[in-house]
Amino acid sequence: MHLERWLQDAGPIRQGRLRLVDPKGGWCWVQLSVRRLGATGTRNQDLADGGPFPEVALGGDDGYVITLQPIDEQVQEERRLLQRANTDPLTGLESRAVILGWLEQRLLDDKRRTAQPLALLFCDFDDFKGINDTYGHAGGDVVLQTVAQRISGVLRRRDHAGRLGGDEFLVLLDGVQTLEAALGVAEKLQLLISEPIAWGDQRILASVSIGVALHGAGEDASLFLKRADRHMYAAKAAGRRRVVAL
Repeated sequence: MHLERWLQDAGPIRQGRLRLVDPKGGWCWVQLSVRRLGATGTRNQDLADGGPFPEVALGGDDGYVITLQPIDEQVQEERRLLQRANTDPLTGLESRAVILGWLEQRLLDDKRRTAQPLALLFCDFDDFKGINDTYGHAGGDVVLQTVAQRISGVLRRRDHAGRLGGDEFLVLLDGVQTLEAALGVAEKLQLLISEPIAWGDQRILASVSIGVALHGAGEDASLFLKRADRHMYAAKAAGRRRVVAL
């Protein structure tokens, strides 16, 4: 690290974080605080907490005072909080805010003026209330978690899946060039979801209606999502447990 370059736009004091690695493979996070000393080679306050510090002559020309403070626990807690904010706590899929935010970002600026290689699969359970009534909310939670795992199992690295709320899921297929390809993924997903789900000594049968939409020129995120939602309701009107792309 070149200290002068790092401090150039930060004034006499700058703080940051470092991940230190030892030769044995261990590592830790530390809070780094660097202060540039004046030509007198003195400092008047402690850098770690900003409190009073006796004036100490260090001699020589400009120099630095560097302090390192371990912050492993703080970093781990911040990561836990970020994970909870970005994922649905029950299923582990992306949260509603994250997946919709990604969709909006993907279609920003002039991108939405031309059709993008992006497909939406709007998935909604058929009679999820019946599952809760029959097996209780604990059984319903197992169904949601199992379906989320099955959804994750068919996604590529560039795809996204999130729980919009309740029993609604959204799958974003990025890089899909044709509606036929998106339909193929939706039909595979529907078959997987329809497989029995173990619950104690019982087997729960669940199904979803899936609306599929390929992005069209001029569609922003809201319009694109509404079209996939309409296709999902068309699947329900056609008898449920169907994949529809009008």
